[in-house]
Amino acid sequence: MVSLVFSPIWFFGFDSVFDFISIIITLLIGFYSYKIYKLTGKKSYFYLYIVFLLLGLGLVLKSFANLGMYYDLLHKLGVIDTRLFGYQITALALFTYVLTTLLGYIILVALTLKLQGKRIISLLFLLVFLTILLAKNSFMFFHLISFIIIMFYVMPYFYDNYRKVKTNMAFLVFTCFFLLGASHLLFALVFYSTQFYVSGVILQMVGYLMLLVNLILVHKQ
Repeated sequence: MVSLVFSPIWFFGFDSVFDFISIIITLLIGFYSYKIYKLTGKKSYFYLYIVFLLLGLGLVLKSFANLGMYYDLLHKLGVIDTRLFGYQITALALFTYVLTTLLGYIILVALTLKLQGKRIISLLFLLVFLTILLAKNSFMFFHLISFIIIMFYVMPYFYDNYRKVKTNMAFLVFTCFFLLGASHLLFALVFYSTQFYVSGVILQMVGYLMLLVNLILVHKQ
């Protein structure tokens, strides 16, 4: 199911640092959403907490898989004697990254479109996941599906919200999801050039940094 993707050799380690920053931000936003849920009792904040928890977990698994791939490459080059762990574990980590990230995005779509019913949401997730599973290049297809989900279902909601309220915070959230969508498109193109991977990781981190700035602004109010 999973195609393993390497970043450029010169970028080894840097992507882990960028991913670590993104992980911290997603977890901060997730737990802040949970705090708001406990204060207000609104289920939408609880689901937002789940969304960012899943996205954060996905990034952890992606970093774990990257670490395994880097060690595997160094082993093949004769730099080190042993692999960190086998191909199967790396593939499983990437598979679970796809699973958790997709689930997070589907829940986010359900929130923004105000979809009701767990059956509808689970069916939507199942259809998307099976489509990716059966695709010839499933990992590239996963990023293309993620790009479509964000750009055509999630981002328009936040763009409309920005047009209504015209605040810096609304602009930051809208821009964040635009950058996240663009990062998935770049990740999909990584099979043509590994330089797209570098741009994708940077865009993803910048997107999450905008959410962090938004969180700080909200906290100050």
